[in-house]
Amino acid sequence: MEASMPSDALDTSKWSRRAGIAMTALFVLFMVFDTSIKLVGLRIVDDTLGQLGYPAGLGFPIGVLELVLLVLYLIPRTAFLGAILTTAYLGGAVWTHLRVGEPWFFPIIVAVLMWLGLALRRPAIFRLNEHVDRLIASAHIIGMGMPYSRDELVRACIETVRKNVTIDWTVKESVRAKLRVIVKRIIRKYGYPPDKQEKATQTVLEQAEVLCSEVL
Repeated sequence: MEASMPSDALDTSKWSRRAGIAMTALFVLFMVFDTSIKLVGLRIVDDTLGQLGYPAGLGFPIGVLELVLLVLYLIPRTAFLGAILTTAYLGGAVWTHLRVGEPWFFPIIVAVLMWLGLALRRPAIFRLNEHVDRLIASAHIIGMGMPYSRDELVRACIETVRKNVTIDWTVKESVRAKLRVIVKRIIRKYGYPPDKQEKATQTVLEQAEVLCSEVL
């Protein structure tokens, strides 16, 4: 029978998620405000753009861009892509302020809130790739040929879980146990070090839970 997580670990996970939601809320509130004033065409937007060396009238298209980035970030399937694109946009904002000698740190604060919010709310999406990287590195160290690419290994783990998912698998222990066996089998198939298989299995299941919450 699968051992239950310690209560302190559950509490830490719960508070981490709450902190992530709070940070995400702050980021979203700022983006909604900033996007809104650009879309409605407030005069202060054109005045600010002029001070930064941009022509008046760019507020609306920039607002549309910000809205698209925000929507991508809020959709679970595209949250990671949205965060990357928003980081690029905020990097441009930092350069704009540096160029005219104005304070430049606020866009960085916004970016940190965005990434921390995502990482604390959905940590599993950041970890499966780390295990696959360690698998490949270990294979190279011992001279073992790897017949599959990194992306193929990641897809194999995810697709195996997708094909065996049911709506209530996060609740019913019997279904979780079935998935655990399947994931362990595929991890052994690709030669994952035995002493790291349990942790890798748990990480795959955590990421699968995130994926299933998006597709079901």
